[in-house]
Amino acid sequence: MKFRKDFTQEVAASKAGISISSARRIENGRHQPNKSHRHWRTRPDPLEAVWNSIVVPILEQDDLITPVGVFDYLCESHSDKFPTSARRTLERRIKKWRQLHGSAKDVMFLQHHEAGLLGICDFTHVKSPITIGRQPCKHMLFNYRLAASGWQYCQVIYGGESFAAFSDGLQNAFRASGGVPKEVRTDSLSAAYRNHDDAGKFTERYASLMAHYGFTGTRNNTGVAHENGVIESSNRHIKAQLEQALRIRGSCDFSCRDDYEDFIRQLVARRNKRISAAFIKEQRQLQPLPPVGSVNYSTEYVRVSRTSTINIKRVTYTVPSRLIDSRLRVQVYDVHIPAGSEQRFRKHLNTYSGII
Repeated sequence: MKFRKDFTQEVAASKAGISISSARRIENGRHQPNKSHRHWRTRPDPLEAVWNSIVVPILEQDDLITPVGVFDYLCESHSDKFPTSARRTLERRIKKWRQLHGSAKDVMFLQHHEAGLLGICDFTHVKSPITIGRQPCKHMLFNYRLAASGWQYCQVIYGGESFAAFSDGLQNAFRASGGVPKEVRTDSLSAAYRNHDDAGKFTERYASLMAHYGFTGTRNNTGVAHENGVIESSNRHIKAQLEQALRIRGSCDFSCRDDYEDFIRQLVARRNKRISAAFIKEQRQLQPLPPVGSVNYSTEYVRVSRTSTINIKRVTYTVPSRLIDSRLRVQVYDVHIPAGSEQRFRKHLNTYSGII
């Protein structure tokens, strides 16, 4: 009415934020202001016959019973008392009851990650049917992520979750990021922790790796994967992105391993490009890399048979015949060695040394 003194009805209504019909009713004295919320029912309660006697005991029985489960039970066993059209009423009533009488829920606290403090790594299996030269390629990904910026590194692993794979992937991640965080968190990897030995927490090789790079190793509580949510969500995202990229590519087959590994690197590079500014800030807080790397292989002792062969991880390799009856110290790196290969032992395992 204040605007109405100087403007037409249409303009005054627009300035007041109301419709012209409301303005007309106000001027004619026919406008009814909003009434207070009523506290009485306007129709019979459709749940009166089943709520206290049937529904509430079910809800008290188990917190995991859903409203849909209760609805299906009422429709099947108490259709004479419960109208099927009252589903939404039932869902709202159950929600309100659980807010007042239900058990406590888990509380999730938001985390703030300090730059350069935490790096998290994990192994994850790839579900996409990758093939190399039309042959199935069994592998997994070593996934590393800086918690603060979200920078990511992925490496294709053709063997299992060995210390060689873990050490090689982690050191490559350090070099790719240009530094070392103060803390590296994993789950209870047998390659890093003595899970069944009370004598010590870390394996000797992992303790040596930590000392070499100057970081502290930690792990989440056993069976509580959401404590490592930073890397668990990253595992899901990279595998989903890989699947979509393969669908767009139109094929899951690659000519060689190098092509597939380049494909993975390109995917990760695109993800990292989106957070490049945050990564540059975090990179400044990382600890410097040592002049040289640490051990990224495992050592095995084998004896050369009279057929001039040795057996490593259930695969037979030939060695020079002059080594027959000798005992060798073998450095096994994280490379997959096809069964039945006729390649020379030196080429596949990088080195054999030390006749003992």
